[in-house]
Amino acid sequence: MQTCPNCGLDVLNSPESPDISPILSLVTTNNPPEPQDEAIARQLIASSEAGIAQIDGLITQVQQMLADLISRRAEYEHHLHQHKNVIRNIRCIPAEILVEIFLQTVIDGDPNDIWAVVEWDSLRSLELQFTGGSYTEAIPVTIFQHAPLLQDVDLNFAYRQNIAYIMSNILLPWSQLCKLSIEDISLESVFTILQEASILEECHISSSDTFTPSNIPTLSHQYLTMLHVTAWTREVAHGLFNHLTLPSLCKLSVDGLILQIDIICTLIERSSCRLTFLNLPTADPLVADDILRHLFSLLPDVTELCIHISFASFERIGARLAPTLLPQLRHLCLNGTDSRKRCDLVTLLRIAYTNVPPLETVIFTAYGCHLYELIPCLPTSKDPQIQMLQQWNRQLEELSSSFEADDVGNDSAFYCDLGHILSLMSNESETGMPGKYLCHETGQTVFSRLQGLLEQAPDSIHLRISAILALWLPRIQRNRTYGWMENAPARTAVYTRRHGSLQVKVRAREKDRFASFALKNGHLTLPLGPSV
Repeated sequence: MQTCPNCGLDVLNSPESPDISPILSLVTTNNPPEPQDEAIARQLIASSEAGIAQIDGLITQVQQMLADLISRRAEYEHHLHQHKNVIRNIRCIPAEILVEIFLQTVIDGDPNDIWAVVEWDSLRSLELQFTGGSYTEAIPVTIFQHAPLLQDVDLNFAYRQNIAYIMSNILLPWSQLCKLSIEDISLESVFTILQEASILEECHISSSDTFTPSNIPTLSHQYLTMLHVTAWTREVAHGLFNHLTLPSLCKLSVDGLILQIDIICTLIERSSCRLTFLNLPTADPLVADDILRHLFSLLPDVTELCIHISFASFERIGARLAPTLLPQLRHLCLNGTDSRKRCDLVTLLRIAYTNVPPLETVIFTAYGCHLYELIPCLPTSKDPQIQMLQQWNRQLEELSSSFEADDVGNDSAFYCDLGHILSLMSNESETGMPGKYLCHETGQTVFSRLQGLLEQAPDSIHLRISAILALWLPRIQRNRTYGWMENAPARTAVYTRRHGSLQVKVRAREKDRFASFALKNGHLTLPLGPSV
């Protein structure tokens, strides 16, 4: 992969087709190979495997690039729509005329008449703000029931309201709603609405209750797949989860209080649901190991997980069992703490480097502690691997000078020296030489010199150099693509796919409670809390 000199963007270059095999006669027959033929075959196998890995990496990059372009296009469409609204002619109409138009639509004080100018056939979402007080209209507002496409409703109460009174005065098509968000509502009202909204798929609930009413029913909702709950007392949250059965639940998010994990375990077991997303940033951080192990065993399909837990506990249980109990997990967010409010960086490092593969994103957040030490230091000239690369570079520079001066010919000493260096490189490449050293300035120089020799070397040497480059290239690409980043306060450390930057921006999850924990457009969408 090369970088465009004008715009600085990566340019994806598709690898060339493999060359015709120099041992083609053996490929098409069952004749036993000679030792030199076997060596060539092994080099070609290594080269082909490296080519496949390179192509797989390019495919992943193209898929990521396509996803980014689709997301960016949606942003531009939204931007376009916003600014088209700015130049609409209706903005030029004086406010007094608009008021007069709406007043003229009201006949005999009927509250539904003022809505007659709205095209209800196209209404898909509705947000209602209740500022307090009681409704005194003699005639209920029924016009919302005539919106056949209305599926998304947001109810925001400034004060706790009597939901039965509201439902009788503002009639909504509850039976057709698919998404519902309710702020500041009683627990009893939650069950009333869930019973009415029988095909609801996504629900956001914020309850201000401080106790659980004695008369709330036990409810099984067959269609609810996404649920977010904000509750400020443990009793209310436990009362809600203990009375619900949600067999279709896929995504669950809870915040606002310290929640006991065993309550979530009981909900999952009772519902027999298969979660793919679980966000518990306010779970009890001092959870017992057996409860954490039990929770993980109930999440075989989860791909996104955020949990508030002591790092020591996760190291004992999660780091050892996560690959087995959470086989689909791809994005992990650990909001860590311990009883001393201090982060154990040694423990964090062990967790990080144990769990990076096959996870795509690992996020650590900690309150009152900077995570600088979690970010690996860049290689220096004192590192043994860099010194080894420097020695190879000096030797290759001398050999390259001979090539450029055309002083080689059939010089057996030259090819002997080159073969010796290539043997050292091949042995080291198979056993080690991580990508961070190959991406160092010295490593890049050695890589370039090998590419230069490749163009002039005979076939026997050509294959050996190609095999080394084929081993190095995936490591270089991975080190450039994946790596550690940190946010400005250094309270969030991330290992994920990146695009050259070591800094990551963090934003809260208020607008999208079920957003992935993966890095998207340079941002991580993390749970609210003091660690963000």
